[in-house]
Amino acid sequence: MRAVVLGKLDEYATRLDRIARDFAAIEFPDGSRRWVAELRDGIEIDRLRTRFSIATYEAIFAHLDGHAALARSHGEAAAILLDRGRAVVKRRHADLHDLFFLIDPHGRRLLDKASDANSNRTFYQYGYLYNADTLCFWQRELVQVEGILGSASATPPGCLLP
Repeated sequence: MRAVVLGKLDEYATRLDRIARDFAAIEFPDGSRRWVAELRDGIEIDRLRTRFSIATYEAIFAHLDGHAALARSHGEAAAILLDRGRAVVKRRHADLHDLFFLIDPHGRRLLDKASDANSNRTFYQYGYLYNADTLCFWQRELVQVEGILGSASATPPGCLLP
């Protein structure tokens, strides 16, 4: 089972690497810089998320196999991938499209927790991109892995209802 799951994830990560390489080789017309940057970042965050998942699985498997140093190494790799994911999110924040601001003049409706000024009619009282914007599920998984490895005792974030 382990080989199947990790094999599929690795296959997917390799495909994403190929997509990123092919995308980088395309010469786009002038005036498409923002569109290209958003697509590039979308591909990059998918690549990072997949590699992050592989690293967390590998950390747990190494721990279960009794390889503490290897488990720590994979956990550290996951933490680095999380930081790289944060950099992609930050880059996106620095280049949000004007259309986003036409829909939401404050530029935060899709991202922030609900409030009187930013309400929605769903059960989830936050913008639908809130957890993607904060990388909450990445953080949650890393805290869980660190807890299993015994390197931290933090409570994982909830990620469902902020």
